[in-house]
Amino acid sequence: MTRWEGKSQLAVPLAQLKPAPSTDEATMQAIEDWDYWVPQGYEF
Repeated sequence: MTRWEGKSQLAVPLAQLKPAPSTDEATMQAIEDWDYWVPQGYEF
C-alpha cells in the first residue's frame, strides 16, 4: 500500500515499482534478484 494524493491508500504491485536513485547497493541487488526470479515462475 502507498499513499495516493496525500490522503488515500492505493495498492501497487511490486513489479510496477522502481527504486529511487539513492537506493543502496544491497537493495538494488534484491530488486534485481526479484526481477529475475519472478519471471522464472518462482513465488515467495
